[in-house]
Parts: sequence; C-alpha cells; structure tokens
Amino acid sequence: MTEISDEIEKICTRRDDILEIITGAAFEQFKAELKELNGRELRSKEKLEQLQIRKEGVQLGIKKAVTARELFANMMPLRELDDNLIPKLVERIDVVGKQKIKVVFRGGVEVEGTVEK
Repeated sequence: MTEISDEIEKICTRRDDILEIITGAAFEQFKAELKELNGRELRSKEKLEQLQIRKEGVQLGIKKAVTARELFANMMPLRELDDNLIPKLVERIDVVGKQKIKVVFRGGVEVEGTVEK
C-alpha cells in the first residue's frame, strides 16, 4: 500500500512540474503525458482502495477467529440443553440419512453424527 501511495505522490508531483513549464508549443507535448498520468493515478487509487477493502476483510476475519477461539476456550461443557445458545452457534441441521445428521455451525464448520434411537 505504501508503494501505491508513493506512486500517487510521484504522479501528482510530475503533473505539477508539467503544469509549471507548459507554454504555447509545449502544451500539446505534455497533454498526452498529463492524460497518461491521470490514468495511472486513477488506476493506482483504485488498486489502493481494493487493497484497503481486502485488508479490512482480513482484519475482520482475524477478529472473528480470535473471538471464536476465545469463546471456545472459555466454554464449559453443557450439562443441559440451552435454548438461547443453540441458535447462536448452529446455522442449520441437515438430515443425511435415517440415522445420520449434519450440523452446520455459524462460520461454516460442519460435523456429521449418528442419531441414536
């Protein structure tokens, strides 16, 4: 991200330099370069924005993982069914067969088990 920010700064500096030296005949010469610099700046800003969005996503994923790890580290074995906790942890329960189910927890973890009669 620093590299892209530096690139944007270089583009702005060069554009300012060009604008300072433009005179009648030189205008056409620098017009194309200014257009190219504007395009590079736009692409660099878009890349920077995409990287920032990706960074935020990674940070959120790390935060979720840490929270889940802390939750599981501090959990005590359930001695009875807790009707309030189950919906917070379980996304859905799928019936796989006559005696087999699959529990899908929030976050994507799946566990298959056998149902006893």
